[in-house]
Amino acid sequence: ATLCPYSAAFSVRAPLPSLSHGGTSCFWNSMLGNNRAAGAPSKTRHSGLRSALCSGWESGMKSVKEEMSFDVDESMVVQGAVPTNIAGTLYTNGPGLFEFGRNKVESRVDGDGIVCGFTFAGDGSCKARSRFVRTEGYLKEQKALELGYEGEAVFKSRAGKGTVLGQAAGFNQIDDVKATANSGVFFGSGRLLAVDDCFLPHEIDPAGLYTVGATRIRDSLPKRGPLLVPKYDPAEKRVIGMSSKTLVRPSYVTRTWFLEWDQEWRQKHLAKDNVPEYRRLTDFGFTRTDYVVMEAPMKVNWVTFAAGGKSVREICELDTQGKTKISLIPRKGDGEAVVFEGECDVPEKIVNAYTDRDSGMVIVDTICYDSLPTVGEWDDSNIPSSRMVRWTLDPSDPSQPASKRDLSAASLDYPTINPYVRSVRHSHTFSLLRVGGSPKGLHTINTGDDSQSEWRCGEGDFCSPPVFLPKADGQSEDDGYLATMIYSSGADATDIALLDATSLEEGPICRIRLPTPLPHGHLGCWAEGYVPSSKDYAEGRRKALWSDKGWEAFDASLPFL
Repeated sequence: ATLCPYSAAFSVRAPLPSLSHGGTSCFWNSMLGNNRAAGAPSKTRHSGLRSALCSGWESGMKSVKEEMSFDVDESMVVQGAVPTNIAGTLYTNGPGLFEFGRNKVESRVDGDGIVCGFTFAGDGSCKARSRFVRTEGYLKEQKALELGYEGEAVFKSRAGKGTVLGQAAGFNQIDDVKATANSGVFFGSGRLLAVDDCFLPHEIDPAGLYTVGATRIRDSLPKRGPLLVPKYDPAEKRVIGMSSKTLVRPSYVTRTWFLEWDQEWRQKHLAKDNVPEYRRLTDFGFTRTDYVVMEAPMKVNWVTFAAGGKSVREICELDTQGKTKISLIPRKGDGEAVVFEGECDVPEKIVNAYTDRDSGMVIVDTICYDSLPTVGEWDDSNIPSSRMVRWTLDPSDPSQPASKRDLSAASLDYPTINPYVRSVRHSHTFSLLRVGGSPKGLHTINTGDDSQSEWRCGEGDFCSPPVFLPKADGQSEDDGYLATMIYSSGADATDIALLDATSLEEGPICRIRLPTPLPHGHLGCWAEGYVPSSKDYAEGRRKALWSDKGWEAFDASLPFL
């Protein structure tokens, strides 16, 4: 399936959702474990507080029992009221199924993706629905269970152990690793994509959330993908994506390329030959003229890798004597990338990047960790601390080291901004706040005067990364709502919560209780103005009929039965 023409198009206030966070596997990396090398920056120690948080956190990691579709009624609004000054759809995506028959998946990142949609019509109503992404692996497993298969898991864990032979082709090229489409979600020009950090994205019907199929977006993506963290450029009215291919031999590097699509999802630009090779990229940003990527200094322990029992992700260590690299890659033409070096750090997520009009300096705001995170197991331990850092680059003299300063001492993660100020100077950032390593609230920074505010959820509650929803009548950059999922371990329930970004400390102005709890780790985007009609739901179902029925042929072609 490919992204075909669609009547809806971008406009100045058209849907501008973007995946404002890293992928879900990055979410678990940050929440679950690290690979701290000797001499690496210290991380916060959590004792009794961590133990208490872990027990509540684990209760929120259960598989979704059933898909849902309902109109929100008054009994479901447990706090406040549904606002009338937003119109659009909030989409989320994350792991939702952690078992294959009697077998539990090895790692949380192996959970099958489930996409949720919450449409706010602007009249105080809300319609909610959710569906698992029907990837090829998901459908094969479900058919196998229907046929009575009771054996071991069919697919390998993407966080599992490996040997040279098993990993030689590169992590994202292993045939027996399942595409789960659980890394995030992106909406643009009427198309909805469920993103996978390691494979091609899947197109989803934005109304009924039916799976259309894996897509290369008009053959612009490589056959094996993936498409990582797509973002929307409001200045050029383009979607910008990053794709990569990991090559273990001879030196474990990642070949990266950037793509830009117009309002009809036609490829308008490809940057590949002038992109340097990297070993570990987790996010990207862009200014009006350049793509921006950052890489922590790393070294690879090839002896451990050759001995077997370790995946390529587990053999990388932080080189505390090395320098952080920041690359500016021209968005137009084939000019050479300009590489800056800075103090050793672990940049994981890029908040925003822009060129300051007054000084000409390039400003890059990031979330940095105190150590290299790794794909975690089922416990909630050894989480590296994180903070928001501002890097300043002098494009007139790349030989000058990049300077940096911390914008906040709080442990922040998964930042977002108003999508209309991406690639230009921003004044407000919104982030997930971690307490004792667990996601316990939301945090905002006014970068103009360095003022900060935060809100923390209740005891036994945990938040998901925020999504910024601009108000239809907004008067300032921060005039909007922050949407987050709150899991309450005491009630074993999930709420969709909206908080006024201009008065974050006052807490939710609306909480909607879902009939089925959702697991942690859902990342989201906002499709402004997209309120599907009954005709849209029917059309989406019709388009997806072939996709849902096309796998019935697996009855006689399941080699693992």
